[in-house]
Amino acid sequence: MWYGAKVARASNPGETAVGADIVFLNAVLNWGTRVRLSDGSRLIESNPIHGYKRPLNKNPKRPVATYDRFLAVREKAEEVDPQRL
Repeated sequence: MWYGAKVARASNPGETAVGADIVFLNAVLNWGTRVRLSDGSRLIESNPIHGYKRPLNKNPKRPVATYDRFLAVREKAEEVDPQRL
């Protein structure tokens, strides 16, 4: 990020964003438990968030296309990659 750049941030991150961060952090911490230092000790002894469940979005957005849009996309797809559907 550039010095002084303004970044728009959501006031409350959604459950999906929090869940993705937990998955990433869990992976990093698991890696840290496998890394050995020059003296043979581990970088970290254990993953403090092991077993923590990530939050699931209770109301995920699932857009639904109209039948007309489906037909238009299918027609265009046939032009791009004919598969004789």
